[in-house]
Amino acid sequence: MRPNLPRSHPKIIMCRSLLVLLLLFFTVGKSIAIQQNDVIGLAQKISDAIQAPLYSYDLGTVSSITISLITGEEQIRAVELIDENTSSAIFQVYREGSQLIPNKEIPPEIKEGLKQLSHAVIYDQEELGKLRFYYNDIEDSVLNFTPEEKKWLTQNPVIRVGNENDWPPFDFAEDGKPMGYSIDFIKLVAQKVGIKAEFINGYTWVELVDKLKAGELDALPAIYKTEEREAFLAFTSSYFSQPSVMVVSSSNREIRTLHDLSGKRLAAIKGFAITDVMAKEHPEI
Repeated sequence: MRPNLPRSHPKIIMCRSLLVLLLLFFTVGKSIAIQQNDVIGLAQKISDAIQAPLYSYDLGTVSSITISLITGEEQIRAVELIDENTSSAIFQVYREGSQLIPNKEIPPEIKEGLKQLSHAVIYDQEELGKLRFYYNDIEDSVLNFTPEEKKWLTQNPVIRVGNENDWPPFDFAEDGKPMGYSIDFIKLVAQKVGIKAEFINGYTWVELVDKLKAGELDALPAIYKTEEREAFLAFTSSYFSQPSVMVVSSSNREIRTLHDLSGKRLAAIKGFAITDVMAKEHPEI
């Protein structure tokens, strides 16, 4: 929190803890990871299966074969088939949530940050093209969702995330573009889960919380946990903790603790949890 105080007043800075609010993650299961050898084996299997259809350019059969072979391989995020002569993609399929979307250009955010593997498709000693796989690396983990959570993800491939205008370095916007550590964190989570995060900004903090409460937003990337908010929000464990502190001029000898603010006026931001905490626990200020 960065209150606007007159220059003659000491600066008081109260910072809230960052707790991610993602309704997706109530339970985290055992981690699984896919090794490159597994991808190579799957690539060889698909290559063997589509050689003849690709040679005759029966892309419908190529599509059905590829989809059937990667349906159970949830860590394979996307596959594209590159024509040897034109170097362009003649077939693409990608995973959005639990669904496979064929014959559409793979969104850049699906490819971003994933491991890539290319595998040749050879028919009668002639290279027809290359299979290109996008998948989670050995160090990445996949969450085992419950059937209820999988159903929710399928029904909600896009989640609406509130984005503050001015809380750097964690959550802010520049020319309407969401930025900050918390924003990057949410993007990474969404990518690993296989959904898209739509960031909504242009509102005050109070307005964002009200929109979340009204169901117009699905999540907030960073929020202070209080008993009042727990009545209508579901919190995960903290991914970053930041203490609340007072900062005063080095020349100020009068204020060293909160008790020294007794009888003084303190500027605070409406709607911030720390504002309510201060009013409740320190009525003498």
